[in-house]
Amino acid sequence: MATMNRLYNLSFATRMWLSFVLLIIVSILATGWASYQIAANRLQENATRMSQDTVNKAGQVFDEKLQKIVMSMMSLMMSDSFHKVTSDSSLGITSRYYTHLSEMQPVFSQLLFNERILQSVLLVTPIGDFYPTNINRDTSYSFYDTELYEQIKQSRKAVWVEGHEDAFFTGKDRVVSLVIEGVGKADRPIRNVYILVNIKENDLMALLSQNLSASAGQIMVLNADGHPVLQPGGIAADVDPADLRRTMKEADRGEAASGGRFEYHAGGSDYLVNYYRSELVPDWIVYRLESKDELLGQADAIKWAAVLIMGVCVVAALVLSIFLTRFLTQPVTKLVRLMSRVETKDDLSTRYRSKYKDEVSQAGHAFNHMLDRIQLLVQEIHGSEQLKRKAEMKALTAQIDPHFFYNALHTVYCKSVLGENEQVNEMIIALSDMFRLGLNNGEDVTTLQAELDHVQRYLLIQQNCYEELFEYSIGRTPDIADTHPVLKLILQPIVENSILHGFRERHSGGAIRIEVRAEEEWLLLEVTDNGDGFDMEQARGPEDREAAPEEEHTVILPASQPARQGYALRNIRDRLALYYDQKAEMTVYSAPGQGTTVTIRIPMEREGERHADENGQTGGH
Repeated sequence: MATMNRLYNLSFATRMWLSFVLLIIVSILATGWASYQIAANRLQENATRMSQDTVNKAGQVFDEKLQKIVMSMMSLMMSDSFHKVTSDSSLGITSRYYTHLSEMQPVFSQLLFNERILQSVLLVTPIGDFYPTNINRDTSYSFYDTELYEQIKQSRKAVWVEGHEDAFFTGKDRVVSLVIEGVGKADRPIRNVYILVNIKENDLMALLSQNLSASAGQIMVLNADGHPVLQPGGIAADVDPADLRRTMKEADRGEAASGGRFEYHAGGSDYLVNYYRSELVPDWIVYRLESKDELLGQADAIKWAAVLIMGVCVVAALVLSIFLTRFLTQPVTKLVRLMSRVETKDDLSTRYRSKYKDEVSQAGHAFNHMLDRIQLLVQEIHGSEQLKRKAEMKALTAQIDPHFFYNALHTVYCKSVLGENEQVNEMIIALSDMFRLGLNNGEDVTTLQAELDHVQRYLLIQQNCYEELFEYSIGRTPDIADTHPVLKLILQPIVENSILHGFRERHSGGAIRIEVRAEEEWLLLEVTDNGDGFDMEQARGPEDREAAPEEEHTVILPASQPARQGYALRNIRDRLALYYDQKAEMTVYSAPGQGTTVTIRIPMEREGERHADENGQTGGH
């Protein structure tokens, strides 16, 4: 009843549209399902029949190759060289072993040449083993000590061995082996003479694959116990060979048919399986598995064709109902889209426009009025924040330590008394330039070149104050413009820390290196000294731990150093945070006796500048 109430609360147009949709869906599902079932059954029947023919052909080629190898072994036993070996073997004569070994080489070579699929041949006799001398025999492994010997001794017939690692030759290749008991002349029977031939497992698998190339399915050869005969066949992870073998026996109903087909389910997938039982080795069965989903996927074309036909029949009704619905809901959809734009992109410039005066238009105009009020409030808040940040920046800039200037003036006085007028002139000019660059016409932002000039003047003055204490170098990459804007007075306090605290225990040998480079959208300013350094863990004060509890490199200064030193770097950090809206980073790396590196990472563009560029506006800081 509740569902019916909700249905009747809908408009007539919506209910009519839903009726059309329901009829269309039912028609498509019924027709598509029937077409798909008919096509799938016919396709499965044809595919399995063709697959069985292909498997039978591949299995016959497989049997023919094995039979040919057996016949080659029979030919070997008819050779004169073989009879000479077996004759001496039956008499126990070992003195002519190497003569027989040489005489057997042409026989082996001819055999391996005719049957390229063979890996090696081994003739085992009581007087010694005979094999191609171009293949290294592993003499530590005797045929008479293997289970293979016991097996053929009991069965008295040819023994086929599934794919394994060759133990008789040093190559240790994977092979399929055939062992045949040697047969002598009628008047001279022989004993304990065996021929072992190793077949290349990869080549045997390739022989099968060539004859099953039309199939996209999986190929495998299993023995009576469900173990793989050929390992390189690539058994799918969800296919259990033993379970596949049991399923085949159930499909055979114990009749041991020469071939057939059945369905197999494993790992959530259904397979159509065709198999062929080898006539030469009845325990070996060739399987071909095809995914039922992939096979029946070819019926999708028929299914979609049926859907297309049904769609053409109902397209007129659908088009009419869809266009009517869109026409009626277009104003509401437009208003919702504008609201979504404001929500996802914070675009307060969005406005709803309509030439009509219906209820939706009235709601849109009210939405516009609300956006106007919000935009005005945002501008007021932004202006207040800008004024607040400027006041904080000026307060922080004014707190830079003036002690350096007192020190410099005292040095100028001393040098003037000593008559070092050239150095006095140099220091006065440098000091004057420092004042000029530092004041920067009252602006908080200067150019990169001006900031580097400022710190260079400072270093020049300090070199005169602390003679022979340190050397310095300033480097920068050429891809950064001289006029690139940066916050002023961010390098001088870092250099001051290096001189006053890093070189506190030195009288000479100090080095300060300043490097400026660009990395993608970031500008990096790095100051490195070879001073005393400090313990990073001890350097992290409560303020730094609270700000970045997981980052050990966000250290200002060790607690053992004067408070002024930590204050100067915190001053820089706070100024960077204020100016770059928390986008800039200042990291300190140091270790006792290994110097200190301070890296300032600032964005190439501030957030405000980027928005101004996008809106086609220009402005200054």
